[in-house]
Amino acid sequence: MSHYRLFTIVTQGTDAEKNWKAVIRFDPFRNRLPESYCLDALFQLARACYSLKKWNEVEEYASEMVELSMIQCRDREVTPKRHLVYYYGMGLLYKGAVLERQGLYEQSKKYIRSYADLEWLEPLDLNRLNDVISGLNGIIVSANTFGFNVDHVLSRFSSFIERFNSFNHDPILSDRHLRYRYHKAIYEFNKERYEYGVKETLLCISLCLDMKRNEDLARCLSLFEKHRKYASEKQVQYYESIRIWVD
Repeated sequence: MSHYRLFTIVTQGTDAEKNWKAVIRFDPFRNRLPESYCLDALFQLARACYSLKKWNEVEEYASEMVELSMIQCRDREVTPKRHLVYYYGMGLLYKGAVLERQGLYEQSKKYIRSYADLEWLEPLDLNRLNDVISGLNGIIVSANTFGFNVDHVLSRFSSFIERFNSFNHDPILSDRHLRYRYHKAIYEFNKERYEYGVKETLLCISLCLDMKRNEDLARCLSLFEKHRKYASEKQVQYYESIRIWVD
């Protein structure tokens, strides 16, 4: 544990040389930690290596993170530092991002889709709000990037997703809620479920106004315009009232 604590402290800094040396020192100890810390160790290693552009190492740690998430989901006695969906989602993001950077787009699609059924994933502890919403964001962004279906994951977490509006008083959770709604809108459009896509887009616009997020608002308005023809008359009227107010 002392090696883990030292590694997490050192890599909080921005000195690339020190961070890389910390990765090299800690790497042999990542599998010797208590099981509840192994996933977080892999996440910290992947994050550090990503900032250092050590793509081979990021791919290795991200792959281990995804696979260990699946294993630990079946072992209810292990309680990781953060929710399993967080590590799973971040593992997918890191893995996919690295393969794309290496120009291995088809390989990245094949890899991500090999885990796309996500049948193993169950909500374990919905009190970890930050972890779960971060993980869901990672999963839905990956779904949009690689074209797989995560309807059953969203269904399993539906009761949790319904509570997202209660997060809007918290600056961090509200930001992640906004990101989720934006990428969820894109997901629905990609699935040609235009009615739901428009609904999510308008919700996104409303969140942007409440949060005074002008840059995000511009993206959401553009997304609506792109799919305007699928909106109902009532939705268009609501959108036009917003445009008048914004302009």
